[in-house]
Amino acid sequence: MKRNAATVENSAVIGHEQNLELLSRAFSRGRLAHAYLFVGPAQVGKMAAARRIAELVLGPGTPLDRHPDFRVVERGRDPKTDKLRADIVLDQVHALRGWLALGALAGEWKVVIIDGAELLNKEAGNALLKSLEEPKDRTLIILLAVSAEAVAPTVRSRCQLAVFGRVPAEAIAGHLRGLGCETGRAELLARLAAGSPGRAIEFWREPAALDALLERRERLLRLASAGAAERWRLLESLVPERLPFNEAAAEGHKVLDLLTEILRDVLLVASGQEQKIVHADALEALAAWSGSLQTAGAVRALEAAVAARRQIDENIGLRGVWGSLALSFDLA
Repeated sequence: MKRNAATVENSAVIGHEQNLELLSRAFSRGRLAHAYLFVGPAQVGKMAAARRIAELVLGPGTPLDRHPDFRVVERGRDPKTDKLRADIVLDQVHALRGWLALGALAGEWKVVIIDGAELLNKEAGNALLKSLEEPKDRTLIILLAVSAEAVAPTVRSRCQLAVFGRVPAEAIAGHLRGLGCETGRAELLARLAAGSPGRAIEFWREPAALDALLERRERLLRLASAGAAERWRLLESLVPERLPFNEAAAEGHKVLDLLTEILRDVLLVASGQEQKIVHADALEALAAWSGSLQTAGAVRALEAAVAARRQIDENIGLRGVWGSLALSFDLA
């Protein structure tokens, strides 16, 4: 798998020293498990940490992305449509198992990272179980997922769990400053990243990504003064039409994750804890929303957003989710 220079640069591990230390110590003592499940929010640093452990296990020499004993498995594209598949499919796991069955070419170990373990479909997950239950010696499988609950229980139970929590804004801002980002901007981007270093670096490197976040946030903030019909229209406008179902669901998750962040900020403002909010540059709008919602209303709105995310996970179409959210999202 080829990775561009920006992606490799973004693989710096920020704020997960304890996990790295524990895994490194296990390797040095010959106690490394054959399979780990790294869980945490998107862009929090799971892939960067997995690559760091892979480099440790495989040893110095050949760069990781050219190493014959290293692989990354992730969603591929449908050869007929060239569209991103909804899942990691059986053929990919069969190919992986064939590769794992071969001996290491450059050393003693083989390492594979499965990016998006929650995306393994049922057949692929069942096929992977054979490699997890009967691992070859000196084989390391690292699965990455947003949460343990999102991974099939049969797969999850055969891995050791490592949790990657959100990284303090101070650590993210310090890394951005080290890359050359001006102090004030580094602090703002670190806050907006909500604990995900990769997200902060993306905002700095790709201004369009930051612009997209701010535009999405501006529309969500308008929910505070909108009626139910206008709320529905605003929510629908945040996800492009005619996306494949899985891509629309992913975009819906992003909308609801941002809405959840905003509502948590509203509650923090209401309790006088402005120093803890993510969207510090929108404090005036958050304060106005806090005044109109009151604490009970903000809590109801937050519960409605969480319920909407659960509906998406249950494969309910976005139009129905937005309609339900617009009606139950009591902003009066």
